[in-house]
Amino acid sequence: MTGKREVSPNLVVNKEIATVDKDLDLFGGWIGRLENPDPVLLSESRGRGIRLYDEIARDAHTAAVLQTRYLAVVGKEWSIQPAGDYVRRRGAVREVSQQDIEIARFVEDVLMSCNFDQLRLELLQAILYGYWGAEIIWKVRDGHIVIDQFLGKHPRRFCFTLEREPRLLTPDSRVSGEPLPDRKFLIFQYGDSDNPYGQGLGQKLWWPVWFKKHGIKFWVIFMEKFSMPTPVGKYPPQAAEQRGKLLEAIDAIRTETGIVIPDSMSIELMEASRQGDGSYRSACEYFDQQISKVVLGQTLTTEVASRGSYAASQIHEQVRQDIIEADADLLDAYLSRVLIPWIVDYNFPGVTSYPRLVTHAGKKPDLFARSQIDKTLVQEIGLPVAKSYFYETYGLPQPTEGEEVVSGGGQQD
Repeated sequence: MTGKREVSPNLVVNKEIATVDKDLDLFGGWIGRLENPDPVLLSESRGRGIRLYDEIARDAHTAAVLQTRYLAVVGKEWSIQPAGDYVRRRGAVREVSQQDIEIARFVEDVLMSCNFDQLRLELLQAILYGYWGAEIIWKVRDGHIVIDQFLGKHPRRFCFTLEREPRLLTPDSRVSGEPLPDRKFLIFQYGDSDNPYGQGLGQKLWWPVWFKKHGIKFWVIFMEKFSMPTPVGKYPPQAAEQRGKLLEAIDAIRTETGIVIPDSMSIELMEASRQGDGSYRSACEYFDQQISKVVLGQTLTTEVASRGSYAASQIHEQVRQDIIEADADLLDAYLSRVLIPWIVDYNFPGVTSYPRLVTHAGKKPDLFARSQIDKTLVQEIGLPVAKSYFYETYGLPQPTEGEEVVSGGGQQD
């Protein structure tokens, strides 16, 4: 008895049923390609398409929080995990082979030798747009096919067919696009696996940014009108011919350091009440808070609140950390599923298990607190613990046989 159930192939539904061409919202009709169903683009782009979201990144606050989110992932260290090690960690029995280690080291060397971090930064812009592309420039080095560089491509360059296949829009094929060569382009999608255009944060950011932009416009008009007093010129009723000279003197007040007028004229400065400035400021601050919530999930890591608590700030920081780890996992999964197999297949034909990219996005552990727990478990409770645990936990190299070591109390053995 193997414990395995005999399953008829006819019972396994191994293909998609709810295909794109059956979706009432995504169906492309006679043009043979899908149109982006983003409701904001459909109503506001006026023919600009995905370029509309370029305006979002021009807002200073939005650009700052988006950059914070992108760089929080790109700034983390990454490594290539051998295939066998990944299988073992997931509970399977296959151990790491020498070939697994060699392949992982080769892939890591390839990615370290090109602008891989730039690729990660480019692809993460799918968070805003819904999808982002990159072209791979391959080269031959020492008999191996490796990557020379990655070139990011704006999403306006691509469209998708009814089969979700990406195509490159060119001057010769502006509607349906040209097919992409195999193993040449990366298209990272974010937010919606059913929609090939993804679902970026642009849908949620557009209106806060738009209202803030127009609020600032009226704020500037308000400041221009009320930031300086209005000059009022007075002249005698019988001296109407002096009116023109008085207006020239009033105009000169704006640019000259001093003016001269006859005794029969006078100029007074009339100041208006400026009570609306706070309303404009509050509106802009409100929209900034909404933008921070959409991008970072919270506000306390970007805004200085008048009231708050340390506990609240810790919760907000944890929310931000959760988003960082989720972004890293999504990007790692995509590159491990697409890019790394391409590198391996070019250079190690016949391999069926591939290494994986792992971004170390988690917080660095508090090693001092960990050491106190370990001390209690080992010395006070007497829990047996393997020595290898301490070397792995604290990142210490395990001494080789015959090597001089330092034992307890700083004594050398």
